[in-house]
Amino acid sequence: MSASTLFSCSTICTRKGVALPRTQRNKISPQKKPRRRYTQAVKRDMVVKMQSASTRDLEAANGIPKSNLSRWKNQTAELLQFNGPQRRYNLDGAGGPTEIPNTTALETYMHMLRDAERAVTCTHLVNFLKRHERPWLDDYLANKNCGNQALLKLLQRFCAKHDFTRQKPTKAKTSQEELSATQTAFAQVFNKAFIGYTITYLMPSSTSMRLV
Repeated sequence: MSASTLFSCSTICTRKGVALPRTQRNKISPQKKPRRRYTQAVKRDMVVKMQSASTRDLEAANGIPKSNLSRWKNQTAELLQFNGPQRRYNLDGAGGPTEIPNTTALETYMHMLRDAERAVTCTHLVNFLKRHERPWLDDYLANKNCGNQALLKLLQRFCAKHDFTRQKPTKAKTSQEELSATQTAFAQVFNKAFIGYTITYLMPSSTSMRLV
């Protein structure tokens, strides 16, 4: 038997010295199924339904294991009082501790930027840490082999954990100058067409808008 036959793609693994084809290997050692994860919306819905139905009935109707339902029942107060995004999987405090100090202030700053309709970038976060956590930032960069890359990945994970998605910059189809020119041209045509009408004619009295 040649070496190419022994090490062909159809005989990748062996069991007790006998080469097994790929299909038989998968049957003997099947891949582990990924653990299902449930959002806070699903957990809250199940907690509400468990007030009038048993865990066995909900397991049969929704396919959710009874152990999960029992654990959520014990966490009824925490699940109903959760004020975060409903698509999140875990409650607050789950997972490993973050390396960034004073994460509450940093998260508040990120929400302030987003409320002001400004793009939240890692540059904003780095500048925030420079102003408020400079000793920690200097120590973090000094203890890393590639401090800038490590800090960038740390901030990206922090943003993803707090439901800030990463957006890629794209080229606008129309420039700002063209949009301004279109707005000016429309205003000129509108004013010329309706110059003899009053504002009460253009705006019906049934509308709830008020002019200031």
